[in-house]
Amino acid sequence: VGVLENFPPQYSTSEKGDPSGFAVDVIEAVAERAGFTLEFVVRSNWLEVSDDLETGKIDIIPNSGITERRKNIYSYTIPVETFPVHVFTRKSYEKLSGLDDLKGKRVAVVKRNIGEVLIKDIDTVSVRVFDHVETALFDLLSGNSDAFIFPKPVLLRIARNI
Repeated sequence: VGVLENFPPQYSTSEKGDPSGFAVDVIEAVAERAGFTLEFVVRSNWLEVSDDLETGKIDIIPNSGITERRKNIYSYTIPVETFPVHVFTRKSYEKLSGLDDLKGKRVAVVKRNIGEVLIKDIDTVSVRVFDHVETALFDLLSGNSDAFIFPKPVLLRIARNI
């Protein structure tokens, strides 16, 4: 089972490296009912986890978001939950009302995350792709990016923890 080390509230790891979080709780409950034993593989970013799935190093990523690209590669169960994806800016930055307002802007996304999918077809956007959410967040805060597209509950939890 592939999980991220820091993608709260879905995945987190203890100081000893043990995974926890909502997605971990769900997959453990399913495994218990089905009589399966799980072995967790903790990775630092989505690229590593998805590469592990594509190469057969892992068999499942619990509670992974469904995108068109992923639907062509992976099989999915019925979704367990949904969560909002937002465009984040610095408080001092101009107000944006939608994705079209990102034209001509520098936009941070995390590789293999939904933000990368949402922004790919918008002309004149300068997309800045990062391996880790923390690096993308700091890029936004430093002013190197004008916006950052990412799942809201995860980014808020990571920002609070920082």
